[in-house]
Formats: sequence, C-alpha cells, structure tokens
Amino acid sequence: DDGSTDGTAEALRAEAARHPALRVIPLPHGGVSRARNAALDAARGEFVLFADPDDEVAPDFVSGIVSAMRHNISDCCVCGYRTVRADGTFFDTAPQDCAALGSHEEIVRRFLPRILGYSRDDVLRWNAGGALWSGREMAYACRFGWRMEAVRRARARFDESLALNEDMVFAAECLCSCRSMSFVREPLYVVRERTTGASASVRRDAAEYCRNKLALLAARQRLDAAQGGALEPLFECSLAFSALEIASLAARLRLPPTKGLQFLREYLGDAAVRRALRRFPISPRRPLAAIGITALRAFAAAFSRRDNILRSSADARR
Repeated sequence: DDGSTDGTAEALRAEAARHPALRVIPLPHGGVSRARNAALDAARGEFVLFADPDDEVAPDFVSGIVSAMRHNISDCCVCGYRTVRADGTFFDTAPQDCAALGSHEEIVRRFLPRILGYSRDDVLRWNAGGALWSGREMAYACRFGWRMEAVRRARARFDESLALNEDMVFAAECLCSCRSMSFVREPLYVVRERTTGASASVRRDAAEYCRNKLALLAARQRLDAAQGGALEPLFECSLAFSALEIASLAARLRLPPTKGLQFLREYLGDAAVRRALRRFPISPRRPLAAIGITALRAFAAAFSRRDNILRSSADARR
C-alpha cells in the first residue's frame, strides 16, 4: 500500500483477512518502483507477478503464466494483454512470437531487442517504408511472470529514479540473466488507458519528462555496461529520437528557454548520444527526422567546441 488515500488499504486488509497467504505491507507514498521493490524484498514464493490496482486480470492470470513457466521450465513468461480505451472500446495484443525460447542467447537475440529500443536496422526498415513500431513489444511489468530465482540472480530492482520506462529497465535486467522463456498468447491482463495518474502527469510536465529522459539514458548505459557494451546497438537510435523530443519541447517553448537549452546541452553532451546521432541513418523519405538529426549534430558539435574552449581557458588561468 503506497500511502494510498482512496480506500486501497482497507480493501487490502479485507482481502488479507479472507486469504491467509496475503500479506499487506503499508508504506509511505514513494512511487510504484519503491512499492514493487518492497514487495520483491518481502517475496517468499517461487514466482513473482505484478498487477496494478486500477487494471484488471483474467481469472487465470496467475495460473496461466505459472503453468506455462512450469511446463517449459522457464525463468520468464510474457502474456498477451487487452487495452481498454477511455470510451470503453478495446483491442487485444498477443506476443509476436509465441514459440518458447530455450537459451539465454535466444532471449538476448530474439526478444530483448523488442523492448530495449530502436536500432539502426529498425530505422533502416522505417526509411524503406516500414512501420517504426513493427517488432516492438510493450514491456508492461504486469504482463511478465518471473521465477524469483532469476530475479535474484540478476539482482534486479525497479529504478526509483525513473518515472517512466522503469518496467522496461527491470525486464531487461532480468532477461539478461534468464535461461529460458515462455509465452501465453491469450490476453490475461487488462490495461486501462488513463489520462490521469503518475505516468500521464509526467508526460504533461515537460521538465519532468526531460529529467526522465536523462535518467533513462543513465539506466540504459548501466545495462549496457553490465553486458560488456553489447546492448548499445539495440537502443542507439532511441537516444537520437529522445534528443529530438527534448529539442522539440524546447523549440515549442514547453520549457523556459534557458531550461530547454540546459536539458538539450546535457543530453547532447553524452558520448553515447553523440555516437547515436552520427550513426543515425537519415533518409529523404523521412525529411523531418533528417532535418532534426542534422541540426542536432550541429548543436552537439557547437556545444563540444564551446566546452573545449572553456576548458582551455580554465587551464590557462590555472
């Protein structure tokens, strides 16, 4: 119970009174990542699954995922999900490939790229007329089941510095230690689209959104470093797209001019972002992206020259 004020605590205690296996953990409000980490610390079971209180689950949500993991002796399972829009209409999404993966190498090669970000190959397909989103998988924490042994082996935690994408980073951490993976096509989880809540408020707050971009950059780099630098090619073009987003927010004055420039300079000051911009495959078929990436390359070079001049001046004074 993450410091709720809407009757959640009372509902949890009522359920726990009926089901002795349930344990309620009261916490001061600290956000979804802190709450999930507290649950991971307290977990004593063989498997762990997540569910958000304003979503829904199918009656066989737990049994369907756990059965698949036991049948295939898997460290992880991903299920399909249903998205319910604000107007009540809905659509179902199944995992794109439901064949079980039997090795760590297969997981890293075939599934991890679907959640980690956009690669140069993704952008090249987009430039050729394909959909950029093709091949992606939403990394909602609630559509994954994990064997606790795999989570502990990965020493995975939800990154409390992230207000968005914390579930993707956690899933990637765990997947890097998984040895096998199962899939359930049926929509066992129901996601309700919301215009309120923590995620929606971050997207509306341009400064908070940019801060999250910087935190996500650092989280991806930690993942990459833990894997010996093997992961950056899987998400490098996402860094370029994020730079474009920050630049767009600054240009549209969604941020005070000095603040927008500060965020852009900090993001472009990262070596991985500059590499991503240099390697981004621009195409006349995507003129807006081509113009934006070209401009950002120039900005990054200008910032770098200015920093070098300032460092040289400081060294001369010393």
